Amino acid sequence: MVKGQNALDDNEPMDIAGRIVVSPISELNLGVAHYNGKSGSNEEENIRTGIEAKFTIEPLSVYGEYATGKTGAKKRNTYYIILRWSNIMSLIKSELPISFIKKKNQEGKSNG
Repeated sequence: MVKGQNALDDNEPMDIAGRIVVSPISELNLGVAHYNGKSGSNEEENIRTGIEAKFTIEPLSVYGEYATGKTGAKKRNTYYIILRWSNIMSLIKSELPISFIKKKNQEGKSNG
């Protein structure tokens, strides 16, 4: 029998999972997700709830998520924030700030 997250859900009641994302304006996405189910040989209850937000004004975007969960008696909270610049190369100049020019002295020799 296959065990783990890729196994068939063969206990009762069945697990419930869902995610909704809305975009009230084109630059903003807001979402909520929820999971409720049982796992393991002792069928511990797993509950996960998360919220997410993404704000984008090119070339900058900010994405974050906060999630809370419970497995049996263990409770956990987690979050992250990602700041992304989509064209980082535009920040880097293509020319070096110092010019390397070989100069010739009066005798025609290169001095470096």
